[in-house]
Amino acid sequence: MEQLLPRFELVRCVFEKQVTSGHDFLDAEIVFLQFRKMLEQIAFASLVANKDVYSKVRSSFATDWRATKMLGHLGEVNPEFYPQPLKEASRRVEGGKRHIHLEPLLDGFLTKDDFVRLYDYCSDVLHSQNPYRGAGPTIHVGRSAKEWLSRIQHLVALHRAQLVTGGCWIGAVPDKDGKVHTYSAEPMGP
Repeated sequence: MEQLLPRFELVRCVFEKQVTSGHDFLDAEIVFLQFRKMLEQIAFASLVANKDVYSKVRSSFATDWRATKMLGHLGEVNPEFYPQPLKEASRRVEGGKRHIHLEPLLDGFLTKDDFVRLYDYCSDVLHSQNPYRGAGPTIHVGRSAKEWLSRIQHLVALHRAQLVTGGCWIGAVPDKDGKVHTYSAEPMGP
């Protein structure tokens, strides 16, 4: 997930025209290439979190590179593999320990269905169009590029990764110090 941070920054710079190729279509390709890489990194992070079990079930895991297929295989191994975006609801210190109550983020993030759609849109943008297909020069990508970036960032900003073993990790991308952190976590009683 560390590589998401410079990709977020590059896309932001393209949006603000701090980085440009001088051609709008090339700038769009730069952005959608970064989206594709972000999606693949999110999928591979889910794989790494469940690597031992995934590798036993899927012997060719080392050559899996199609994120949408990998998501399907991960779902077979661990139906709860997809990052669950969270928000901080409360915080307290008790007995010298920090207790943070997290709640699910309900909207504004990249859902699994969004993931698949955006992955396909990235392919449409990055590959040359077949001139015999009859499609026009405009590629419809469902949302604005800024909205897609926002949804990706909301997915990973603070999220729970459910491990197939029952444990879970809390990821912060980036955390308050500007770096990516992962914390092991466990539910507490009410």
